[in-house]
Amino acid sequence: MIDSGLLYQLQIFLLILMRIFGMMALAPFFSSMVVPFRMRATLAFFVTVVMFTLALRAQIRPELSLVPYIMQLAGELLIGLAIGFIVATYFAAFAFAAELFSVQMGLSITMVFDPQAQIEVPVIGQLLSMFAVLIFVGIGAHHHLLSAIWSSYASLPVLELTREAGPFAQGAASAFTAMFGAALKIALPMIAVSFLLSLSMGILAKTAPQLNILMMGFPIQILVGLSVLLASLPFIFRFMGEVISQSIQFALRVTGAAA
Repeated sequence: MIDSGLLYQLQIFLLILMRIFGMMALAPFFSSMVVPFRMRATLAFFVTVVMFTLALRAQIRPELSLVPYIMQLAGELLIGLAIGFIVATYFAAFAFAAELFSVQMGLSITMVFDPQAQIEVPVIGQLLSMFAVLIFVGIGAHHHLLSAIWSSYASLPVLELTREAGPFAQGAASAFTAMFGAALKIALPMIAVSFLLSLSMGILAKTAPQLNILMMGFPIQILVGLSVLLASLPFIFRFMGEVISQSIQFALRVTGAAA
């Protein structure tokens, strides 16, 4: 016969585990397929142990019946998935910006596999994705993300699926809008330079038709594109850090709005 107090604590532990596991399933760095699933599950377990021992039990009230408790588990998983999804959506801005870079440079045909996003991206996309992961770890965003999970219990200790899911849907839509805006800000210097370069090539083609502008244009576009990317890297790094921090804060606001 299982002691009722032990069973109650086990229910709380599983609720915390579901929220953390949901976050790690989608959040950048934690969800990378480079890290084996067994290690991610082990990390989620030990993080849950730490949070369980930090007096979170006073804020969580699990249901005593089986079906309502299963609904609570699903709600906790939804909260974790929402936090991870919002941060991952902001993170996708870097891959989208790299796509814009590659199109302007004429390198969009060169695709490589990105183990972080599990998709094929241009070479520039792989480069920016690696930079984004390094910045994510460098600014301690993985620690901030775990702190966000901890802070989410203050506004949303337990989510029941019977509640309105409007804040999560609005948060996802806002995250997509912010992602496109961030990608355009990153790629804007390259788009502007590429426009000026194409305009110059067009004028040169009219004034000197004997030159093969098409063959000259490709290496010039690549050279100019790499130069612009190299010159703008310090600003891109700073902006990446701001975007990652904003994504975690926005995820917290969404969970607070759902309370």
